[in-house]
Amino acid sequence: MNTKKIALVQELEAVFENLNEVVFGKNLKMPTHIFQPKKKDVFRFVPESFHMSIGTGFIKMIPEDIENDDNMKRFKENLVEEYVHEMCHVKNRLDKKEDCTSNQYHNKKFLETAINAGFYVGRRKNQGYSITKLSVASAHNGHQTCVYAPKDADNKILKEIAEEIFIDIQTLSSAVSKFTPQKKKKFFLKYECECGSSFRSGIRPTSPNAIDAICNRCKSNFQCIEEY
Repeated sequence: MNTKKIALVQELEAVFENLNEVVFGKNLKMPTHIFQPKKKDVFRFVPESFHMSIGTGFIKMIPEDIENDDNMKRFKENLVEEYVHEMCHVKNRLDKKEDCTSNQYHNKKFLETAINAGFYVGRRKNQGYSITKLSVASAHNGHQTCVYAPKDADNKILKEIAEEIFIDIQTLSSAVSKFTPQKKKKFFLKYECECGSSFRSGIRPTSPNAIDAICNRCKSNFQCIEEY
């Protein structure tokens, strides 16, 4: 059993409870949280099975220097934006409101819930009212012309909880270490001599048939200059 995975899920469930209390008045039932490393989403609420999928998008969202105050601030803001978006879907499911089509078009029922939760909401042509942000500038998404303001006009609740929310740094760091894909080893390695001439080969220096070549120009041996 993977204790690091369990710790990550427990941390996020605690965040869910915090957001549920402050934003939704404790009215949401918590979905089963499942970490799915083969999924690319940050979070994805699946109404049919009533579970919250946590994908590798969440791991990628964690900055390398998580202890830096500015990095942590941005991470918490992104966390609240992504999580509360999915919690809006949870609320609508519990309220028996169809807020999203099979091709992920977010309709006006989702818009209403997102505005009430405290989001600035922008609209995409093919995905509807799917842009949910803490600031009007972010909701514009670089090109959006129509942004819907939150019910709480200054967005105070979500901004405050993004600043005050607690999530364990060590758990996040352990998750990054455990679930970040390792770089694949290169099949073709670069060999270079002293004058800069080079070529690539699939033969590794540790191979019984290791390359033993000399440059015709500078007469130096070609050396592998990449990790293998």
